[in-house]
Amino acid sequence: MYESSTISNFILSYQEDPQCAVDARAEIPKDLKIIYDHKPENPKNQLLSTGTIAPLWKLPTINGGILDLENLKGKVVLLSFWYKSFAPSLRYLEELEVLQTQFKKKGLVVVGINLYDKKEELVGFLQQRHITYINLIGNTQVQDAYLAYTPNTFYLIDQEGKVCYSTIEQAKFPRSTLIKHIKKLSRSSS
Repeated sequence: MYESSTISNFILSYQEDPQCAVDARAEIPKDLKIIYDHKPENPKNQLLSTGTIAPLWKLPTINGGILDLENLKGKVVLLSFWYKSFAPSLRYLEELEVLQTQFKKKGLVVVGINLYDKKEELVGFLQQRHITYINLIGNTQVQDAYLAYTPNTFYLIDQEGKVCYSTIEQAKFPRSTLIKHIKKLSRSSS
């Protein structure tokens, strides 16, 4: 038996566990209405704008080191926020690896930031897929700073540490747009 209740100022944030039954939410009564009227200061579908200085971070790599964004000044950095249980993220791993290989000599550094999975799970997972670009374990501070509330949030950061392109892409990897920006940034540093 369900009882009706009203809750105000309530925000639910969750990550689906891949081990859970897909239709576990089917038990929510059909007459229950969920009303969402929370208006955050920064809407979750808005990203940092072009020209913004990319927020600095120091994050652990999945291999046990630490990477500091400040140490990547002078390079073009492509950030990809992702997690392994999200199908579009899996499709994009190879695309990012190809970009890293293609533009590494021109100063591109691809960096995956995983906000959800455990480091121990990721090492073998990425090795199996032959992913060699840097992958980090993110945190809520980085997520908030980059407004990266959706997996497959991408940021391209120029050699001076400024955002030059940002997008959220679930349906199609933005290969041609990224290549256009990477080539332009590579030419400007030559």
